Amino acid sequence: MTCAQVRRGARDGAAVAVHPDERERARRAREVMRAVAASRPVYGRTTGVRANRSVTADDAGHGLRLLRSHAGGAGPVLDVTRAMAMLAVRLNQLAAGRSGVDRVWIP
Repeated sequence: MTCAQVRRGARDGAAVAVHPDERERARRAREVMRAVAASRPVYGRTTGVRANRSVTADDAGHGLRLLRSHAGGAGPVLDVTRAMAMLAVRLNQLAAGRSGVDRVWIP
């Protein structure tokens, strides 16, 4: 995703979509992550984090709890344009296929 595409989506409301090739890349990354996690502990994926790194975390709610524990903010609420730009950039990062994110999170 280019800066111009992010700007059009955030400022002009242009549709932001993930290219089918990127969806496929993300799907393959998810499969690799599942295979690795099935064979050995993966920090933050099948274990807790920080002080809980030796605790097995294999239930379905682990990822959501981890996300919520790291969610936070400080300062004033962002305007809609900046928030939309940040969401588009994050979507682009997830679609790059390096996170192992489940494809249901990529529209």
